[in-house]
Amino acid sequence: ATSLASALTVDLADDTVDNAISVTTGTHTTTINDSAAGDTITVNAAALVDDVLLTTSGAGVFDINDLAGNLNNTATGAVDVTLADNTDGAYTVTSTTAITVNNGTAQDGDSITLEGAGTKTVTGLVADLTLAASNTGTTNVTTGDASLTINADAAAGALTVDGAALAENKTLTLTGGATTTTADINNLKADLIATSLASALTVDLADDTV
Repeated sequence: ATSLASALTVDLADDTVDNAISVTTGTHTTTINDSAAGDTITVNAAALVDDVLLTTSGAGVFDINDLAGNLNNTATGAVDVTLADNTDGAYTVTSTTAITVNNGTAQDGDSITLEGAGTKTVTGLVADLTLAASNTGTTNVTTGDASLTINADAAAGALTVDGAALAENKTLTLTGGATTTTADINNLKADLIATSLASALTVDLADDTV
């Protein structure tokens, strides 16, 4: 549906042949419902424009590629989304269930906001990250090699960051949080600024050989 400009709703049936379904979105709001357990739904979202919402649900596995818009997910299978560079540099990913968010081609200086109670795994992060109040599950981040800021609402869940990819001349800044939550930083050889962090902080350093 690459050239479709209308709002698109897709209600899936169980694919009992090869358990694989491919959906290519149009440019407008897209909803994919009723994915079946055991099915893998590959979503090519490259046509979705900035700030347009993709909604996914059901029991299937979702692999979402090239998302420049926003995502609202309630699917209970494994969900993996890779972001694409967009116009305003802002992304919102909402999930009530566990989800993996790959930074993709989102840029240094962009902003990703995570919402919803599901556990979040973020890979290759070079954009700034905001953990909203509704993001009550644990957030596990693996950084890329770019200075970045992670800001957590006081109601957000625990944060874990693997900073192994951050070079020694980069800076990781942590803000927000609350005394009832934790922030654990591992494999860090970059600089850390946590002046405005309220969470309990644990930092495991890596050898800075430079």
